Amino acid sequence: MDQGGRPGPAGKRLFLSYASADRARVAPVVEVLTAQGYTVWWDRQIAGGSAYAREIEAALNACDIVVVAWSAASVESDWVRDEAAYGRDHRRLVPIGLDRIEAPLGFRQYQIVSFTGWKGDPASPAVEQLLAALRTPRAKSDPVPYAAPSPLRRV
Repeated sequence: MDQGGRPGPAGKRLFLSYASADRARVAPVVEVLTAQGYTVWWDRQIAGGSAYAREIEAALNACDIVVVAWSAASVESDWVRDEAAYGRDHRRLVPIGLDRIEAPLGFRQYQIVSFTGWKGDPASPAVEQLLAALRTPRAKSDPVPYAAPSPLRRV
């Protein structure tokens, strides 16, 4: 549901992952997505006294899509990398790029919607590309299975 209690497009709930240094840059993205009817969770919704890790984990588990805002600051954030890994491993990742940077290892094989130089225009090509990516059907899934390497045998 959106902030007015109405369901978002196809009932999709988004988790926005970003570096706190980029808060002012992602706030307009939240506004655009909310105006489109999406329910957007971001850390501005964590109430005082709440345990960050528990709140974030609950929000990740409840979301349909993890939108990761890659920037010079976010590629250095362990929190953002963890949240992005959750999205990737559950096949729910949609990355956007705030800066012209290379995504961290493990995320370079995903197309990034460029928001470099975006000035907040809700009719911009960047927003249209993001909305198209969000409309792409995604099935919630269990994490991609991890196969531990087999122990080395001496011969």
